[in-house]
Amino acid sequence: MQAQQDALAQFYGSAGQAQSQTETNYPGLVYLGRGPVAPTDAHARQLRAQGLDPSVSGWSTGDRFVTGETAVYEFNQWSARRRADFIAQAKLSGLIPADGGQIEAARLWRTLVEEASYYNPVGSSDRRKISPWDILSSYVRQSGVSEGGWARDPSNPDFEINRLTGERRYVGPRFKTQTDTAVNLTDPATAKALATSAFQQLMGRDPGTGELSAFAEALRAAETAAPVTQTTTTEHDPVTGEIIGTNSVASGGLDSAGKQYLAEQKVKNTKEYAVVQAGTTYENALEQMVFGSPSLGA
Repeated sequence: MQAQQDALAQFYGSAGQAQSQTETNYPGLVYLGRGPVAPTDAHARQLRAQGLDPSVSGWSTGDRFVTGETAVYEFNQWSARRRADFIAQAKLSGLIPADGGQIEAARLWRTLVEEASYYNPVGSSDRRKISPWDILSSYVRQSGVSEGGWARDPSNPDFEINRLTGERRYVGPRFKTQTDTAVNLTDPATAKALATSAFQQLMGRDPGTGELSAFAEALRAAETAAPVTQTTTTEHDPVTGEIIGTNSVASGGLDSAGKQYLAEQKVKNTKEYAVVQAGTTYENALEQMVFGSPSLGA
């Protein structure tokens, strides 16, 4: 039992006045939170007067103020999990490089211990509870990471990564809407077919080279003025962020009926069409006069 208590005393250090009298090369004592505390000299004398062994009965839980040497030594006594947490937070704060390990972490711990020792100068009765971990946490908060270690994934802001555990979670919206606008131009072959069909129906001939070019320019201008707008809505799994549904709606643009109407209007706006139309009307009237109306039911 005595050996165990001696080990605890070496590991945790003492608290109170007994600890403050310990020689140290650091500016002051270092606060390491709450934990097992060895009895002070006065308390130990009281226990002995009562016939009790201070190494067995004197330990309690309290604020631990230890020398810098004891605090530095403690780094090597941490569990693997505690050391890994410290290294992860140190990387997150930027105080050690991303590929840093135990050597860099130990060097940082010594620096933090020295900084923490300035808050409790040797001989001072005013104890300030600022530990090396508290100083490290201040750098972690400045890095924009939440208290639990969560930070935005720089590769995708819809996710967060826990820099301590490596866990990744979705924090984006359930529904996302994206709107794309594009101009869909008719290919030359289709444009030529549209113009030819309109000229054949209304003029009884194929369009000339100049007429094809004029229609192509008019068609391009009409399609540019009426772009196609496509709105796509995706639904995401609120846990994994995976897409579980998609709906797309298109609007605008110039459909086939609109293109056909444009081709017909280009023909009807020519002087030749007016002449042809007048001649066709006169011819139909003459036939009506000569042959009369057909007899129905004959």
